[in-house]
Amino acid sequence: MKPMKIMNALNKICPDVAGDIADFYDLPVTGYIKNIFSSNLACQSYQASLFREYLATSIAKNTAENERDAFARDFMLNPIIQTAPHCQLYLDKMNFYTVILSCVGSILTRKNHLIAIHSSAVTLESRRKFGPAWLNLKKANINLLELANSRLQKYSVCAVDSTVSINPNAFVSALSHADADEVSGLKFFQTTMSYYEGSLSRYFLESNKNLIKKMDRSNAISPILLDENVIVDLVVKLLSDTNSLIYRLILDPVRREKLDENFCHYASLQRGNFVVNGTYYFWGVRDGKIRKLKFHAGYLIEETLASGIKVKFDQANVISALKEGTVIPNLFLMYLVMSVIPQVKVIGGTRQIAYLPCFKQTLLSLLQSDIEDERELKEEILKTRTNYWGAKLIENLPLPIELISRLGSNCCFDDIIELLSGMTLEKVSAGLLAFQDHPKWSVLYE
Repeated sequence: MKPMKIMNALNKICPDVAGDIADFYDLPVTGYIKNIFSSNLACQSYQASLFREYLATSIAKNTAENERDAFARDFMLNPIIQTAPHCQLYLDKMNFYTVILSCVGSILTRKNHLIAIHSSAVTLESRRKFGPAWLNLKKANINLLELANSRLQKYSVCAVDSTVSINPNAFVSALSHADADEVSGLKFFQTTMSYYEGSLSRYFLESNKNLIKKMDRSNAISPILLDENVIVDLVVKLLSDTNSLIYRLILDPVRREKLDENFCHYASLQRGNFVVNGTYYFWGVRDGKIRKLKFHAGYLIEETLASGIKVKFDQANVISALKEGTVIPNLFLMYLVMSVIPQVKVIGGTRQIAYLPCFKQTLLSLLQSDIEDERELKEEILKTRTNYWGAKLIENLPLPIELISRLGSNCCFDDIIELLSGMTLEKVSAGLLAFQDHPKWSVLYE
């Protein structure tokens, strides 16, 4: 039986997601997954096509040169991006099963490419002995990095110095602390560790790509694993193009002021406080960590340090700051350019499905009917759905290391598809466990 207090709350905030859950709750979860990936999502309006083409070009840079044209054609027809993962190794349950869901969806619908954008703005330690720096076992927590525990909360993945890397002895230490259910899974993961030299973010992504390829024994999908740099590249293109909608909304002071007002208005209407305007369109990056910015007297400045980041809010200086890595787009700007305007499906978590409708409503309220390309875009957005739930959905399965240990050293996606085919959405999600004690969703339960 569906938990009605959760379903009622979902119906108020994101009725499309609630409808998916209602339709597939008592059916094999593979049907739910296939439903997300199967339908095409073409666009006709000038702005949507422009944004989608720029996004396809930015993503295609991360594919083999001989695949780029085929990728772009597929993406323009049926674009879908997994947006929930954090930039870390797929050793934890949330990140592993989130991406597994998209791998399964791609295989079931015979999509050639899997696209996942990982948040690299997270700190190395999100809470004590958890986060990108940590491997959590039943009996021990192992720091994977060549960085002291006391320093992990001082750095974000995207901004940590390139000299910080994985400790080669970390997995050796982990194996000495692992129990019988964890050993073979750890050894499996160990064989996928990358030898990539460069940023920590790229190390994580390359290692995760190796894991997917090892489990994809039939070579069914080509994983494209990215961080926010692809969005930075996209925003640079869009701000450089005076015909793009983002150029108008962000750089025109009058329209930006209206955008600020409408964002705050629609965020205030939504119970649960899902939408928090943590920074002004961009996060700052300084001394290894993300910094909150505010708009003051024509500049982006750090909110808590007068002598910190200062960027003049105009086309040339914002583009320069993006290229230099001084600023990165915030969540609102990221989803506008990646999903809402280009009408790209995004598979996210329990928060995305709540804040994305607010972002969409904010944009719709700004589009002007007397401007032809904005009117066309508005009409198209009103007919299009891009918001899907797929993170923390798979709850009722073991930890990744244990699952791989049980499936054996030859485990592959076919094994996981067979496993999921025998489980309903209710069983896999443990009765929508991700929502049950959620600090933001629970205030909506009556």
